[in-house]
Amino acid sequence: MLQTSTASPPMVSVIVPNYNHERFLRQRLDSILGQSFQDFELILLDDLSSDGSQALLESYANHPKVAQLCFNERNGGSPYRQWNKGLGLARGRYVWIAESDDYAAPDFLEQLVAVMEQSPGVGIAFCKSLKVDETGREIGSTDDWLADVGRGLAQWQTDFIAGGREEAGRLLIQKCIIPNVSSALIRRETLLAVGGAHAAMRYCGDYLTYVRLLERSDLAYLARPLNYFRFSSQSVRTKMVHSWLHEREKSEVLSEIVKGFEIPKPELECVRFAYFSQLLRISRYDRAFFWNFVRHLPQFQSAARNFCPSYYRSLLVTLGRMLRGSIVSRFGP
Repeated sequence: MLQTSTASPPMVSVIVPNYNHERFLRQRLDSILGQSFQDFELILLDDLSSDGSQALLESYANHPKVAQLCFNERNGGSPYRQWNKGLGLARGRYVWIAESDDYAAPDFLEQLVAVMEQSPGVGIAFCKSLKVDETGREIGSTDDWLADVGRGLAQWQTDFIAGGREEAGRLLIQKCIIPNVSSALIRRETLLAVGGAHAAMRYCGDYLTYVRLLERSDLAYLARPLNYFRFSSQSVRTKMVHSWLHEREKSEVLSEIVKGFEIPKPELECVRFAYFSQLLRISRYDRAFFWNFVRHLPQFQSAARNFCPSYYRSLLVTLGRMLRGSIVSRFGP
């Protein structure tokens, strides 16, 4: 089902890509419709949900803010394909991909639109998120994720703008610094210029999309918690824990970062050691991951061709350093 609008383009296009989140969906939509900033259109997408999501979405179909309501006839198999479908329908200057199990503070758009309007060079702005469980109980914040990135936790307690090809690159090489797309507002023309979201990946398409955005634009961060980031048993972020495919895709993203940004050699060496150490630690405790890692080792090496050309050698060097460290800690120097 599709609605079209002939009105003048709104400032923001809000895209809600839903799949089987009926229990969270009303809170998600009401938190969007209740925004203090109201110059937006709402694009509702459903990827062939098997719960009652479609009926709930249809109950919002006649709301004046709803510009598009689209139900897939087949499941697309990737959240990033849904992002791109919404992007193709969007008319706004900015895009907010509001995941269907999250929700937002009433001034989310007001605060982030102000940052984007004041800083034309910013391609993506995001805010601190509070993490919540399936019941809505607060269980932390994204400070936990970002505490070891950049200058440490202090960096994430104040607002800042980072140059895309300078400071942002040094942040991105450490990890995906935007752990939840619901916390971000993206300049639509910049997202279109990089070809939209990278839909070929299962887990790291968001990470690679942010990398490509920041190769050509700046990053803005608001230290105020304006987004609520849901952790549930249904979410992709839960399923990717210890996934060999997630780690392989991550190696491809790291390769892209090294190719597109100037990363100082000492920092790159630290990231390489952390990367291989993580793979080896997971392999030690997760037998299924270990066998998948071994089976797909040539794929890992190919994906990391720019990030670590001497992949096998670095893997063995890291293993040696870890074993020496373990021996020293147990028996002393």
